[in-house]
Amino acid sequence: MPGSELVQSLVRGLELLRMAGSRSGGMRLNELADAAGLKVNTAHNLVRTLCARGFLVKDAMNRFTTGPAIFELVAGMREEAQRERMGRELLQLNAKFPHDTLTVSTIDAGMVRCVLRISLDRPGELQKTPEIVFAPYTSTTAVVLQSGASEAVTTLEKQYPFEEYGAGMWGSLAAFAKIRKEVRRRGYYMRQNQEHFTLAFLLPDGYALGFSGDAPASTLAQRIEAGKGFRNAVQQP
Repeated sequence: MPGSELVQSLVRGLELLRMAGSRSGGMRLNELADAAGLKVNTAHNLVRTLCARGFLVKDAMNRFTTGPAIFELVAGMREEAQRERMGRELLQLNAKFPHDTLTVSTIDAGMVRCVLRISLDRPGELQKTPEIVFAPYTSTTAVVLQSGASEAVTTLEKQYPFEEYGAGMWGSLAAFAKIRKEVRRRGYYMRQNQEHFTLAFLLPDGYALGFSGDAPASTLAQRIEAGKGFRNAVQQP
């Protein structure tokens, strides 16, 4: 694309951002202006805008370095790549267990939210379903996610106190703590009622893999091994 078609102020701002981020310890305003061939006033306006949006920050030595907005972008890209990898693995799992409902869930904004799903009513289709949420303390997926130690778990449990939402299921915090410890040890949690089962695995980065369906107890060992394989696959670099 010809240079004349570019937004020059944006190009200059991005170049300042690139330079500040590429030098260990950052750069002062006059250094940035000299390196970019800009007037100090022009560089100042661009840098001030980048700072206001969190892309640059100024330290105590008046050096500008990359700010939190850059790290948020990188984290978002990594999260998207992680979910794409989990989606591919979920489709492979669906091929092995076509009669199960499969989910990938996480704690988001104080709720246990399903982010990926393959269900019997839409076989072979990878659905993005953030509108589906699971009850804390009581659903298999929630129990697994609450077994992790993170700020997200703390936020969830402040919003949904155990005394109101969990005591009816577990009786006491001590009983629930025992289940959490067992989940961390085994890496999964399962419930079975006659021919129906739910099974969830703790995944890296605050995710959980869920199975649910109707299957004889003799076949559940296959799903446990498949869940372990899924976990190993998605935590590969």
